[in-house]
Amino acid sequence: MVEASPRRIFANAHTYHTNSISVNSDHETYLSADDLRINLWHLEITDRSFSILSLLSVNVGTQLCMFKRITLILLIRVGV
Repeated sequence: MVEASPRRIFANAHTYHTNSISVNSDHETYLSADDLRINLWHLEITDRSFSILSLLSVNVGTQLCMFKRITLILLIRVGV
């Protein structure tokens, strides 16, 4: 019988079920999303993530501005 075991555990990310995971072109970071959040992860940092967008936030305008900036940075980084 074959048994699966995790190589790393990335904890404290999402309150809800994770809907999608996307590896970035640098192969060091990835995005994960649930119904209310988008998080940026680094493969070497397993105990925390960086919140890109949270709809639980009081000030949606600030979150939208930050999301646009991060999107621009990611687009520049991958050369789009």
